[in-house]
Amino acid sequence: MALVLIALAPGTDGDHCPALILDTDTGDLVVQGEEVADPSCART
Repeated sequence: MALVLIALAPGTDGDHCPALILDTDTGDLVVQGEEVADPSCART
């Protein structure tokens, strides 16, 4: 599995930050960040 970092959240400190990553072997996108069970509760 080869992972390529696509984007980080602006102003992040680099640790446990929201990120978007591409798995080049499968074409899957990996999203790292807090899980939001109810989208109406999401921070904007």
